[in-house]
Amino acid sequence: MKLKLSFTVLLVSFISVFSFAQNKQEIDKTIQLNKVASKLEAKQYDMTKANRPEQIHINPIANNSTGVNYSTRNNDEDIIAFARIEGEQWGTLNNIEDNNLVYFSSEWIGNNLEVKTYDEEFNTEESFVVAIPESANRVEVLNHYSSNFFTNDSSKELMVYVHYFDDEIPGAAGQISEVWVVESNGDIIAKLEGNAAWAKFDNQNNKRLYSYFLDAYEGGVISEYDLVDFDTINTYTIDEDVLNYFMGIPFDFMNIDNEEYLIVSHYESEFMDNATMEVYPDNHLIVKILDYDFDEVKSMSFDIDSNFDSGPFLIPMAEFGTFFAGKDKNFNISSDIFNSDTDLEVVYGIYYYDMMADSEWSTFIVANEDGDIIHELNEYILGINWDILSIDGEDTQIGLLLSDDGFEATQLGFFDVESWEMAATFDAMQGDDLLSDKFNRIPHEDTYHYLIGIASPDEENGNTYGVVNEYTIGGDLHKRHQFYVPNDVELFEPLLNSNVLTPNIFTTESDDLYFMYVYLEKIEDNSIINNIVIASDAENILAEFRGDGEDGNIVGAGLVLGVDGDIYDKLSLQYEANLNSLYIDFYKLPFGETLGVEDFENISFAIYPNPSSNIINVEANVLAKEIKVYDMAGNLVVNQPLNDFQSTINISNVTNGVYIAHVTLEDGSTQIVKLIKN
Repeated sequence: MKLKLSFTVLLVSFISVFSFAQNKQEIDKTIQLNKVASKLEAKQYDMTKANRPEQIHINPIANNSTGVNYSTRNNDEDIIAFARIEGEQWGTLNNIEDNNLVYFSSEWIGNNLEVKTYDEEFNTEESFVVAIPESANRVEVLNHYSSNFFTNDSSKELMVYVHYFDDEIPGAAGQISEVWVVESNGDIIAKLEGNAAWAKFDNQNNKRLYSYFLDAYEGGVISEYDLVDFDTINTYTIDEDVLNYFMGIPFDFMNIDNEEYLIVSHYESEFMDNATMEVYPDNHLIVKILDYDFDEVKSMSFDIDSNFDSGPFLIPMAEFGTFFAGKDKNFNISSDIFNSDTDLEVVYGIYYYDMMADSEWSTFIVANEDGDIIHELNEYILGINWDILSIDGEDTQIGLLLSDDGFEATQLGFFDVESWEMAATFDAMQGDDLLSDKFNRIPHEDTYHYLIGIASPDEENGNTYGVVNEYTIGGDLHKRHQFYVPNDVELFEPLLNSNVLTPNIFTTESDDLYFMYVYLEKIEDNSIINNIVIASDAENILAEFRGDGEDGNIVGAGLVLGVDGDIYDKLSLQYEANLNSLYIDFYKLPFGETLGVEDFENISFAIYPNPSSNIINVEANVLAKEIKVYDMAGNLVVNQPLNDFQSTINISNVTNGVYIAHVTLEDGSTQIVKLIKN
């Protein structure tokens, strides 16, 4: 069977074309205009996505299960999960008091939202339930965690977005959007009107609380609240007329010269006639910098005239706040990146939509605070990869899918942001290879190379291989990386994310570059399973995780930052537990830090018998101090001091199942073993 790829290959045409011939009936034109308006409204930034927690996944994997029970298997038995949690949403929250990360999971069951937080080893720290209205249709945890920001008791504090309906007001008019401030005992201590909310320490370290609410009549309403009674003490409103068809982020917080400010952005005046889709002339992008009291620090105006001449059916819409913003750099507003003066520079975009062709693309501009243009990137940009690996001594790069005319991607570009120049471009066809939209770069000696997934497999001697090409910065092919997949594979996709390509992320035993890829496989009952492989090439597979196990198909994977937020030290795999919930397993990185019974000869440590029905023995050539055994939900079921080189533990009262045993030794190390009670 020929290999099918998940790649969006570069040569892809748009197939839907609107026609506005003069002889069309007026009602048909109205329908078409309404479709265009709906499409553009859907493209606008959704503020219900603001200040949401990071969801840990490298790439969502298609759900191809058919209801069959699977058994998750890892081909390398030395690599075992050290913890498991369950939930429908999980990720990391920012602890605003120490800037560390907090792991969490949540699950919406009936009229309750069940929330758990975890420590570094994914042991449960807090577990509580928040009662949710019966009419709720969207509930999610926001990116906030604190200990005494809102109260002085010992409870932890989180924020939850709830969208529900007033029982006495039918239809859309009865919609209610609120952010609830909740304690870890489940108590709700405040309800704020809004699509998003932020708890902040201002530049003088005072506590501040804000929300943003998109009101259908007023526009964008930013509110500040008193932290004692949660009454509104100040508001700032962005008129609805200047937000329509604005493609940027209307409200955000940004750090400028080491101080944080509130940023609002919108059009100068009404952008377009909703009835005719006529764009009003002489409009501008307005970006305002406010202090924490909503006082205006600076207001800037930028030109948004079209650089493309395609007649009245081309709509150029302003975009701000969506350009690259890394941990240490925010290019949206800066003062020392693009020139050496003390003025601010702003990166903004123009998003184009051609109604006649139903095509869309973006361009970007750098201007100073007076509106004078410093740089322009006037290409047909169809897509952007913001996740290009950062390399010491090199410019920040972004990846671009480029077009000749706005219809189809014909080139792949790597763009140096600080220098504002194209570092390299690759035509869609490189020899006989059709490039895909999976690409990145990696360090190589004193420079770097590019990695690009190839949209067709290699078939050699009856074997099938997925391919990633490695190119020099000059565009020459340096190496062809092949990865073995079964001949009946349904899909192959390399996961060329920057964190996955970090040197020595998976193993310290070799300096070889290891790749992570997914392939879909049809098994005997004709169901499709997702398999994840970590390998340096077709012959050297470090680990394979298969989706044909009892825990469900693999539906996602990701690398997890440690609580300090600096180093990726865990791999997570997500399994489809049921329609509404996931099992998430965690593995220590680099592999080899999680040890099993088979490591006894090397480290003189063992737990046996395993499996066991009642008694386990712990032996080590170093004094064992204590043993803790956790179930796969992170609950502690055994906690026993040892203080011996050989100890016996009774587990007869533990329910049959799979557990994780943590044994702390006198030298300070912790041995982690998967334990089976039968």
